[in-house]
Amino acid sequence: MAENVTNVVAIDSGDKKREDVLDWDEYFMAICFLSAMRSKDPVTQVGACIVNNEKRIVSTGYNGMPNGCPDDSLPWGKPKDNELKNKHMYVCH
Repeated sequence: MAENVTNVVAIDSGDKKREDVLDWDEYFMAICFLSAMRSKDPVTQVGACIVNNEKRIVSTGYNGMPNGCPDDSLPWGKPKDNELKNKHMYVCH
């Protein structure tokens, strides 16, 4: 039986680490922007990233209907003449 051996080869085997990396704030803000892209809201897309003191992500999220509510069952508009047809009554921010 032949033994499978996997070799790991670095693409760039320079002897220094990369210096052009995102700082932590830029990294976490980028995650917020990506999370906001999940929002179905046609006007306002909001993303969030909660980070602890050790720079670890605790949670992410975005604005939308409450959990368990299908996106198509409640209104996405915001008419001022009828509160029940206004998304602000239902959308969680």
